[in-house]
Amino acid sequence: LLNDPCVDAVYIALPHSLHVETILRALDAGKHVLCEKPLAMTAEEAARVMAHPRSQSLVIAEGFMVRHHPQWKWILETIASGQIGKVRAIQAHSCLMLPAGNPGTGLPGEGSLLLDIGCYSVHLARAIAGGEPRQISARMEFAANTERDNLIRADLTFDGCDAQIFVASTMRPARRIHVLGTEGSIEVMNPIHPSPDGTSPVRLTNASGVSEKSFPRAPQYALQFQDFSMAIKEQRTPLVTLADALANAKALDAIRASAKAGGATVVV
Repeated sequence: LLNDPCVDAVYIALPHSLHVETILRALDAGKHVLCEKPLAMTAEEAARVMAHPRSQSLVIAEGFMVRHHPQWKWILETIASGQIGKVRAIQAHSCLMLPAGNPGTGLPGEGSLLLDIGCYSVHLARAIAGGEPRQISARMEFAANTERDNLIRADLTFDGCDAQIFVASTMRPARRIHVLGTEGSIEVMNPIHPSPDGTSPVRLTNASGVSEKSFPRAPQYALQFQDFSMAIKEQRTPLVTLADALANAKALDAIRASAKAGGATVVV
């Protein structure tokens, strides 16, 4: 397929450890790339992609489909408009119940809870804060006698804003993001996947009162492909860029480094 001149772009959904080498092969062949999150296992891997001579001339996008859902466009625009004042705190939890068994059961790629599930919370926290964390402290727990992470607690310090992230794979499903500002707040009921009926409600609280907006079913994967396709046709950057993927990888690296050091603060 990479040798086929009729193929303009590739979508990479392989196990995490195969992402970077496949991206580099695709770039060697002159193909645009949409790669599932996380684009790379580490920041060093993402930097290898950034260093490729064709990384600036070809479109490279990280597959965070969640950013293409209309609710996140509305949330980030509402924050930018100042309707909740200055964001001071972000609280995010993402819990799910994975089956017991072999390490990695229920998770694609390398079976990493941080890379497969935790990366969403880190990415969205960065998008909400509108910048990069300066330092991170974190703790991780692992399934007995394995290297399979099943619980992550992370505190991310941004300029003027803090984010608390909790991710677990041994609890009843529950996902929520609460954005706290000086003049109000936004509560995201289904930050990653919509309800079974397809809706995604968001609650806004500020001086005008409490209002709830419900977003109907939206094909966020199809919207992601549409943005990627138009980025190629219009010769522009995609919504989630390679630079953003590198920044997210740096934050994930810092979480692992802090956890390994017993929760010590790590400068990103």
